[in-house]
Amino acid sequence: MGLSATLWLGATAYLVLLDQVGKTFTLIDFSIDQTRPAIHQALTCFTSLDSASIEALYALRCSLAHDYSLASPSGHPERTHLFRLAHDEHTPLISFPQEQWPIDYSVIQGHETLVNLRKIGDLVEGVVDRLRREHASDRLRLYPRLSIVEFETRYGLYYQINT
Repeated sequence: MGLSATLWLGATAYLVLLDQVGKTFTLIDFSIDQTRPAIHQALTCFTSLDSASIEALYALRCSLAHDYSLASPSGHPERTHLFRLAHDEHTPLISFPQEQWPIDYSVIQGHETLVNLRKIGDLVEGVVDRLRREHASDRLRLYPRLSIVEFETRYGLYYQINT
């Protein structure tokens, strides 16, 4: 397995971790939108990413986790992307094309959403650091429908947090 495949797997694991964070933790003063996917909850609560970037990361997570694919043809325009991946130190986390991909596999040039896999790792490591800081300042709480018993049983972890 080459470096690129390893980065795909690592990025997929990081994005799945964001799902777990979004269905497990929130901040005391954060207003949860239960109509949004868990990864959206995590990124909205614990980062300053804009909505378009959050939707693109959700689409990438779905593409990698469900199809191991770089195409995300979706009924939701904000989640429709043809991804191209980078893994350098200089490319931004996400660069959007000037024109959205028309869900036509013969039309690629100029329609790719560029995502930096290393920056996904940095982003998620930042979320984990923020979780630790918020926990230390007693601002972290379990997602409202998650009891401490279920949390400890499902995830095998224990952090003293407000419930």
